[in-house]
Amino acid sequence: MYSDSVNQAVRAYFDARPLAGPEFVYVHYIAVHGRREGPERWQDAPFEGTYEGAARYVDRKIHELYDYFLARYAGRVLFVVTSDHGQDFDDDLQVGEGSPWRARKNSLHEFNLRIPFYLLPSA
Repeated sequence: MYSDSVNQAVRAYFDARPLAGPEFVYVHYIAVHGRREGPERWQDAPFEGTYEGAARYVDRKIHELYDYFLARYAGRVLFVVTSDHGQDFDDDLQVGEGSPWRARKNSLHEFNLRIPFYLLPSA
């Protein structure tokens, strides 16, 4: 589920369909979470094997889709980028390995309230 496969699937879907009117597209990248838990979480990743490397990689993939949809819609697009939660590196340590719940991700802590939200302008 790295962004290369997501972007490729999104482009293939829309390339196979003529533009017939307004469209809604929702894309959820999970590259920053890694493929697995533990020390091998970034193994075989197509980017530098760190959280920061994953974030830079997803940024580039978002930009690719932005450019794709700008071209598809001739510059008439409302492109929103947001997140399902903020960033908090300490909560996994607080909960411990293997726990199905994260102590603070289901809460109204600042980490969940202050998330990125960007409206990218049309051309």
